[in-house]
Amino acid sequence: MTITVEKKVPEIWAESAPPKVIKIALDFGLLKIGYSLENYLVDAVKEGGYETVCIWGIQGSGKSSYMLQMGYWIYKDWDKVLSSLVFKPNDFVKRLKSIPVNRRTPCLLWDDIGVHYPSSTFKTDIKQYEAIDSAWAAVRTKCNIIIMTIPLIDRLAKNIKDNVTFEVFLGRNQKVMIRRLFHLPGLNRMESNFFKILLEKPYKINLYDVPTDVFKEYWELRLRLTEEALDRLDKTVEEEDLKGYVPVLDASLELNVSPNTLQQMISRGIVQGKKIKGVLCIKEEELEKLKMSEKFRGQRPRGKAYRFKVE
Repeated sequence: MTITVEKKVPEIWAESAPPKVIKIALDFGLLKIGYSLENYLVDAVKEGGYETVCIWGIQGSGKSSYMLQMGYWIYKDWDKVLSSLVFKPNDFVKRLKSIPVNRRTPCLLWDDIGVHYPSSTFKTDIKQYEAIDSAWAAVRTKCNIIIMTIPLIDRLAKNIKDNVTFEVFLGRNQKVMIRRLFHLPGLNRMESNFFKILLEKPYKINLYDVPTDVFKEYWELRLRLTEEALDRLDKTVEEEDLKGYVPVLDASLELNVSPNTLQQMISRGIVQGKKIKGVLCIKEEELEKLKMSEKFRGQRPRGKAYRFKVE
């Protein structure tokens, strides 16, 4: 005679969802009593499963350090953890494409995903959004676990957010809260209902579980990402600054007058202008007004005709 001993459902689960939901989640393998996040991730690799983990929290809370620690749960080798890092969408897609057919990589770590792949990508870069969407649809054939970090989970692109199975929130004091995310069938309609179960009691992580030399190597990789982000910001700021303004040289060609004439008009406050990146510019509105004025309409400046050499 076999005696079956039922394991007790953690009280903390009952605070997140009704008993019926917990029972269904257990029956269908979405929850496992006694499992920590590490257990779920290790099992995903051993049993050919798939999980997506999103770690979020304020800058400096230790998200990247915790992500590296999770990578070590899987690989037990810091060099392999570092080699599993990606920072940009094209890195992610290339890494997946490089995995041979019928092979799966245990884990990929996408650090600060929002820097190069923000939630607005579906508007600003449709091709990139579709490429990631297609890659994610087939990702479990190439990879068991994807772990990503982002300061604010609201900024995570929808096509990735829909696939997250674990949400990990990290506080400023390195206290972590882990929730299991899953969908269950609706009772009365053809739909899915979404649930978030607090997996275990919040606890503090130790940032120094990552060896100093490992974090230093990671940080060097991260600095390259920072420089690229700053370069992109600088370009964006420059483009924003130029909006609504025309360089004086270009405006003088349109008006058929000397650049000095426009420069003097700007300095005297007759028209509005400013220097942008060292180039004197006139407001587009002012240029349009000058085009319509009798003084500039179809006339050349007095005296010697002004010539521009166009190369």
